[in-house]
Amino acid sequence: MKNSFLLSVFIFFGAFGYCQSAEYETIAENQEVIWDMEWVGQDSILYTELKGKLKLLDISNKTVVDVHSFQDIAAENQSGLMGLGLAHDFKNSKLIYVAYCFYGDNFSILSRISSFSYNSSGPSIMNESILVDSLPSKNANLGGRLLVDSANIYYCLGDIQNENLAQLLDNPNGKILRYNLDGTIPSDNPDPASPIFTYGHRNPQGICKTANGNILISEHGPFSNDEINVLEKGRNFGWPLVGGYKEAANEAIYNQYNIKEPILAFTPTIAPAGVDYYGGNLYPSLTNSLLVSTLKDKAIHIFSLNQNQDSVIDSKRLDVAPLGRIRDILVSPDGRVFASTSNRDLYGEPNTNDDLIVEVFESLFTSVSTKLESNFKVALFSNSLIFNSDIHEKINFSIYDLTGKLVFNDFAMPEETISLKNLNAGLFILKATQNNSSLVQKIIHQ
Repeated sequence: MKNSFLLSVFIFFGAFGYCQSAEYETIAENQEVIWDMEWVGQDSILYTELKGKLKLLDISNKTVVDVHSFQDIAAENQSGLMGLGLAHDFKNSKLIYVAYCFYGDNFSILSRISSFSYNSSGPSIMNESILVDSLPSKNANLGGRLLVDSANIYYCLGDIQNENLAQLLDNPNGKILRYNLDGTIPSDNPDPASPIFTYGHRNPQGICKTANGNILISEHGPFSNDEINVLEKGRNFGWPLVGGYKEAANEAIYNQYNIKEPILAFTPTIAPAGVDYYGGNLYPSLTNSLLVSTLKDKAIHIFSLNQNQDSVIDSKRLDVAPLGRIRDILVSPDGRVFASTSNRDLYGEPNTNDDLIVEVFESLFTSVSTKLESNFKVALFSNSLIFNSDIHEKINFSIYDLTGKLVFNDFAMPEETISLKNLNAGLFILKATQNNSSLVQKIIHQ
């Protein structure tokens, strides 16, 4: 779940009847741009659709009911009904939190955060309390994701296509904002008069908390350097001054502006969206991992975390291309994994039964090889590279510049020398695959 507690183990006999014979199963279909999902107990998922509907899915009988239709939603391109969170004591309080966009003066797009009382017997919501109002937004690069814990609300607000806002500490855009549960500003924020918790973000699309309390976010880069970041109160995360890893070429800027380096950066971009932490044991291969859904890459990525849960030690990519764009990922309290698609948005190519919520099973998690396997490596030299592998089979590889442009691709056999003499000097991203194994690595050519 998108909360800080460890997930308990629960033997769900109904699922095991089919999980060994399929990698995922459709639980809901014919939905429209599912944006955020939360587990509300009793085998049920509450979720938002971008165009303004809040819905409830009963997993046991695969039925969906409308909970609420938001009126006057500013549903344009990437804006609409977005973030969803549950109160830490939801079982007793029945409070939910939502973030949605509406129209201000001259059809400007603004966003707000509200709480509602949830009535499961309806189901319905009532008693809206507007906690944060009129945050400057737009129909692109607006973020929109919520995280609610026992004390605070965290809200991801993008740069709304004005990159200069991300470094301005008197402006909320390009920031992770932190509020008390009643919408007031916490006294222990970096500035007790401001909701800004961190800054220098472009378009944060996912947020979750690990078991030890770290907050991890995903965010979209422009043409390169999508990132996974671990938040640290008051820190600058670089946009638009820098993007991606700290390198010799940008080290001075990193140091001058006290910028925190991402734990992961992706070039070519993958469009990471919803994230969730897996702390359970139902699927041991996922324990202590960050699960990331991706839109452009049409995959689910699993990043195994270190003991401190602030860096990545291993990685898997689960190819679910037939499903299309994956907007959100959800771990239930019993350790099951659910994903939702976003194919009916402006960028998708929907099938007749889109959009979907699916349950993903153990067979998918264990059917792929990790990216960081010890038997598949690359050795770099001044004007060449050599792949090392225990398997004597062809290796396909591509080299991209930092804008994501493909500059070189070919194939080679292990121990074969590959000349880079025609490659311009600079920093590049190497992607290589052999069978089910793959690696992604920065290379510097001088």
